[in-house]
Amino acid sequence: MYGCPDRIQRHRTFQLLRRISPPNGDPWMCMGDYKEIFLSWEKLGEDYKQTWGMEKFWETATTLGLQDLGFSGNDFTWSNGIAGDANIFVRLDRVLGNPSWRLLFGGSRVLHLPQLNSDHSPIQIFCDRTVNQIGIRGHRKKLFCFEKIWLGDIKCASVMELGWEQNNPLLSLTERTKNVVQD
Repeated sequence: MYGCPDRIQRHRTFQLLRRISPPNGDPWMCMGDYKEIFLSWEKLGEDYKQTWGMEKFWETATTLGLQDLGFSGNDFTWSNGIAGDANIFVRLDRVLGNPSWRLLFGGSRVLHLPQLNSDHSPIQIFCDRTVNQIGIRGHRKKLFCFEKIWLGDIKCASVMELGWEQNNPLLSLTERTKNVVQD
């Protein structure tokens, strides 16, 4: 998501969020530079005089059931880069998710990375489903991860071929991968 840089046209960002939101509560996450803050503490170095945008952003997110996923790292994601008292720091970039997404990816983390060659800090999100992947009798389900080292094993190719060999064109990639894991 990239918010409208023109403050007068910023309402278009909130309209876009309303248009692209899933109508039936399906899992939804969006991240980016919204060009607006949620809370007054998210701006440092200059009084925040324009509260309309902050209120509209909060109202839109609340209406759509979007919640800030939080973060670790620097509090601010943008700086005007001016030294001294004129320096301004703002948290413009964030990750929002609805309750369905948060339930599905409950172990996810958002990290504000250091600012390098931009006035913005990049955001990295680690999507983790393991927190909510509980199987029968309360045991965690083991997630499958392919290890590159397996390619050096003589049996690797035959195991993969066997898993993919199901003569059913309707099998999805997930089902075919499960076949390989079972072999």
